[in-house]
Amino acid sequence: MKEKVKQNILIVLGTMLTAFSISVFYVPNKIVSGGVSGMSTILYHIIEIPASVSFAAINVFLLICAYKIIGREFVLKTLFGTGMLSLFIQVFSYVPPVTDNIFLASLFGAVCFNLLDRLVYPQTERFKACLFYNGQGRRDSEISCFNISRAV
Repeated sequence: MKEKVKQNILIVLGTMLTAFSISVFYVPNKIVSGGVSGMSTILYHIIEIPASVSFAAINVFLLICAYKIIGREFVLKTLFGTGMLSLFIQVFSYVPPVTDNIFLASLFGAVCFNLLDRLVYPQTERFKACLFYNGQGRRDSEISCFNISRAV
């Protein structure tokens, strides 16, 4: 029980950092990150759909697919993190941008995302899959895996 509470607290803190990064650094400076948050940023600037709304809508579709392929337990764990991230993206969308310098926004946004990697991913199955994929148990291999996947 204690472990689940700790996991959930870390997930909430990690999603707050990610949402802050997306809402305060990336979206206002038109910086696109990878994955669903990147697609949400693009949709925001092209057709002005709030990033939190498109983020939630895209993830609902992906979760339905995951439920059919991976199973209920995975979807329930992911739903918590996705819901928190959508909520915090909306909350932080009211915070004015910290900088309009694209280099600084990229740098600060990357720091927030990397803090997320350190806080949340060690608590999830995705992190374990990355270690298994690398075939390594060292800390440097897990960091490389996430940096490579994010850069591609």
